[in-house]
Amino acid sequence: MEKDTLAPDRLGVIPGVESTSKELIDKLATLKKFDTYLNELYAQGKVFEIENLKYDSTCRISEKELAECLLPATERYDFTLTDLPGFYSSQELGLFLGGMAFEFSDDKGMIEKDKHFTVFQLRDAFRKKNKFLLYTREELISHEACHAARMALNSTRYEELIAYRLSPSKFRQHFGSIFNSSSIMIALTITFFVFMASQVATIFQYPNLILIWGGKIPFIFTILYLLYKNNITHRVFDTAKDNLSLLFGDKAEAVLFRLSDEEIDSLGIAKLSSSDVEEKLSQMSELRRDMIFRYRTDKNVKYH
Repeated sequence: MEKDTLAPDRLGVIPGVESTSKELIDKLATLKKFDTYLNELYAQGKVFEIENLKYDSTCRISEKELAECLLPATERYDFTLTDLPGFYSSQELGLFLGGMAFEFSDDKGMIEKDKHFTVFQLRDAFRKKNKFLLYTREELISHEACHAARMALNSTRYEELIAYRLSPSKFRQHFGSIFNSSSIMIALTITFFVFMASQVATIFQYPNLILIWGGKIPFIFTILYLLYKNNITHRVFDTAKDNLSLLFGDKAEAVLFRLSDEEIDSLGIAKLSSSDVEEKLSQMSELRRDMIFRYRTDKNVKYH
């Protein structure tokens, strides 16, 4: 890929449902400004500090490393994001988290006042080795880059599913998307502690069915519900992919990557004809229609 000739979405700036061309151009410009700002800051021997996190020049992930690690994302979703600032640091990651991406507003005008910028970081262990616990550097960078690129879509339902599709593990590809919100984690944590408390309680008093099953049932129900919900999410996503394949062939996933939750839902609710798919996609803004229909394999038929 020659970066200077790519469309914004292929450079990792996916437009939101109501985004304009000017917003995309501005976003690309702010990425460049961010990169220039960091280079100048580090040239002066200073540290980049944001939201109580500090990154010195030795922490920064090089563009070459980013490009190599983004190959799975480029091949599947047709985008790269080498201008996104990434850092090796274990700050605020907790015990088992391998990395994170977050957005901040430049309230102080360090780069460009009131603009929003995205940063991601990987656990410091990845600086010297490719693997931490079950995850590789390549998987985590591709995963976080997906989140960063799709941020304007405000996706929740399919966000983790799309990012985990890049995992080399079949298990994570399917089950990694279960925990796609903090509320799910809270519900599972609460029911787990209720379950554990009920088991501990049986040690100190005579066991009874209410005590034993009263702790088990909520936990088991929560797990079963999450598995059912995850299965439905994958089924809708795969149906949407099959429907899009009628027009876009093997580029269907690249198209899905550029769609919102609501658009994926509408395309995955049932098997559709190619004309139905075209009709649904034609309801997008002209900016997004041009972006999506660029991948069309049947060039003879035009969208409305």
